Amino acid sequence: MKPVLVFNEATQTIRQMPENYLIAGKIQNRWVCDPDIAANKELATRVYLALFDFNARYGDGLNLLSKVTPNPSDIAEDLIAVMDSCVEGYTGEWDITGEGADGFQDMYRLLHKVANRFGIDVSEAKQFSEE
Repeated sequence: MKPVLVFNEATQTIRQMPENYLIAGKIQNRWVCDPDIAANKELATRVYLALFDFNARYGDGLNLLSKVTPNPSDIAEDLIAVMDSCVEGYTGEWDITGEGADGFQDMYRLLHKVANRFGIDVSEAKQFSEE
């Protein structure tokens, strides 16, 4: 099972589940990142970096959690853009030759963005040549 972050309101902590590792806690009205040494380093780093935002550092746990977890509406927007481009290329609404070929790079970038939000390694994917 992939580890996920959760907010525990009773203890005012952000924890990694299913292991229940501590990632951050609220001390004297501000969040402090003090992860368990066995915690997922990427998740702990995301929380630490989010604490550079004033509202996250001094806000509630759900606010902090929202800064480090993907927003489904943003992801949906990116996926819809790629899906629309695929349909438009198939139906001929969009000319894939000439300037339209750049659209493939845009689709690639959107898919890369979605993968990054989920922490999915896509380094083995083909790359566009740098010209």
